Amino acid sequence: AFDALFRAMRFSILFQLLIFIAMVPLSAPIASMFSQEPAVQNKLWHYLIVVPASYGMQGVMMMLVSALNAMKKPVLAFAINLMRLFVLLLPMAWIGSLLDNTEGMFIGIAAANGIAGMIAYGIALLLRRRTLATPVPT
Repeated sequence: AFDALFRAMRFSILFQLLIFIAMVPLSAPIASMFSQEPAVQNKLWHYLIVVPASYGMQGVMMMLVSALNAMKKPVLAFAINLMRLFVLLLPMAWIGSLLDNTEGMFIGIAAANGIAGMIAYGIALLLRRRTLATPVPT
């Protein structure tokens, strides 16, 4: 089961990387479809360039939480989600917005997703080691 989890995590990172690469040349045309205002287009373009780069790592976090729920560890899954939101995402978005307004907020969101994904991957490695080291009762 852990092999499938880690395979899915790698797929999330690679697939989202491909989506991000495709998004780079498409971000300006997409932004212009949503607004004719240059200021709005610029903000949307910046969002489309920065935040989707972190979606692969956000996927890693989501897969860990799903795996924890499947392992009957919903409290740990909930705690990890709370940590991602209240310890990483909201503070980093807020600090980013203080440093560089909306663009800084986008960078804070992306950084929080990246850090959360790395932490999730580390937790998954730790869980695999602990689970596989525990003898199965016969």
